[in-house]
Amino acid sequence: MIAVWVAICCLIFLFGWVLGYLMRVQERLDKLLAQKEKQAKALEQKWAAFDSSGHRGDFERALRRR
Repeated sequence: MIAVWVAICCLIFLFGWVLGYLMRVQERLDKLLAQKEKQAKALEQKWAAFDSSGHRGDFERALRRR
């Protein structure tokens, strides 16, 4: 009977550990997504600035160099 209780406690602990790990992974992914969205927004603003000034070719060449 004690072995059953030990097994149940181990399963509960393991479930909690896995859940905590997945939550940390989700936080990292959220931070990465926010960073990528910020970069995309900045790139979009740069594109709009170059597009409105008629220097689209310069911007495309700069992108190809990277």
